[in-house]
Amino acid sequence: MSGLRISTRLRKPITTIDQNLEDDEDVFIQPKPKKSTRSVTSNKRSSTDDYNEQET
Repeated sequence: MSGLRISTRLRKPITTIDQNLEDDEDVFIQPKPKKSTRSVTSNKRSSTDDYNEQET
């Protein structure tokens, strides 16, 4: 257990890397959800319409 904590402390660069990844994810997540969420919603609606047409 203590070994893991020591390795975590020694791996300070990972913390900065994690922060960078989190920042990148936040940057990518903020603009994308608006577009991807809308496109995904429209895709789901269109696909649902297609299924309805096929069933009918």
